[in-house]
Amino acid sequence: MQSCHRYCKHILFDDNDGTFFAGRIGLGYGLKINKHVLVHITYKEKNLETRYYELQCKMRYVNHEQWRPLDPPARPIAATTPTFINGKIYWMVEPNLGPVSATCEIVALDVRTQEFEVLQGPQCSHDTGHMTILQLQGTLCVACSDQSVNTIDVWMMKDCGLRLMEYHIELEKFLPDYLSENTTPLAVDPNDGRILLNAGWSLG
Repeated sequence: MQSCHRYCKHILFDDNDGTFFAGRIGLGYGLKINKHVLVHITYKEKNLETRYYELQCKMRYVNHEQWRPLDPPARPIAATTPTFINGKIYWMVEPNLGPVSATCEIVALDVRTQEFEVLQGPQCSHDTGHMTILQLQGTLCVACSDQSVNTIDVWMMKDCGLRLMEYHIELEKFLPDYLSENTTPLAVDPNDGRILLNAGWSLG
């Protein structure tokens, strides 16, 4: 767990490819070196008709000014916010580019070795809704929405490679405030198992 401090760092990016998306910036932390790591991923080419793409990737330490190139991951990155857990940054794979997969896939970057790997995700279909990657109870999870029945299945990714559907959330009785396509689990109460949800609304 990282403590919160009153700290702000303005970071300039030396590219402007016009393809800003949520997943292009990943933030991690190197425990042994005691430094925050920033990973910047951009598309040099992207063609949804042919599924061809080309990524470029670079990284830097937050308190340093110098970017350095990093070999890009073997899969395209989706426009969903990444998450950091236990020394690795995780991204969802973009299903409309690159090789076709029967399941959703996840890209992981080991902050220590600075190497990417591709992980098989749960048996979720991109056709029924959207997917988000998140951390619940210190574990990597994938939330899969099904817009046809307004539900969210939360799968937990275990270290041994097992993918278990830990929670099935039914939102029908909370319509229209909670729709599966814009609702994301945030936390689980360790005492009674209640799940805190973010429905995309802001207060005030």
